[in-house]
Amino acid sequence: MLLARLGRDREAVESAAEAVTEIRGRLQHAGATSTGLELIHALTAYADRLDKVGRVAEAAEVSAEMSAEVMAARWHQADSTVQFLETLDLCSERLVRSGQTERTHACIIEAMRKMRRRKRDTYQAGAWHNLGVRLLSRWGRRRRR
Repeated sequence: MLLARLGRDREAVESAAEAVTEIRGRLQHAGATSTGLELIHALTAYADRLDKVGRVAEAAEVSAEMSAEVMAARWHQADSTVQFLETLDLCSERLVRSGQTERTHACIIEAMRKMRRRKRDTYQAGAWHNLGVRLLSRWGRRRRR
């Protein structure tokens, strides 16, 4: 984050990628079955740095990976729904900006299936509304071309 604040964006991307690799290696060496917050935060920083330098498609890939990590590592924790929806929002927004509308649609539909299987009240109506508006606006623009 310091490199990014100094305007050294390309170095910040490299540093974030190295952090993700280092954390994964450490988790693998420890035989961890759960990735945890550290990797999720590192992936978030990496995706943000990629987005900042205009590598939106790569940022979308990292965001999709982040969604999978949230699902795998934190799904049964109380804050996982909010974290998952925030990650999905970022991922879908980046997918749309990188021109991957079909993938955006598939990503959101799959997330809806997963969320519907949750037994707890998740207060997700607002999130789905926002994601639906994003899809509809993008699909409408695409079909008019």
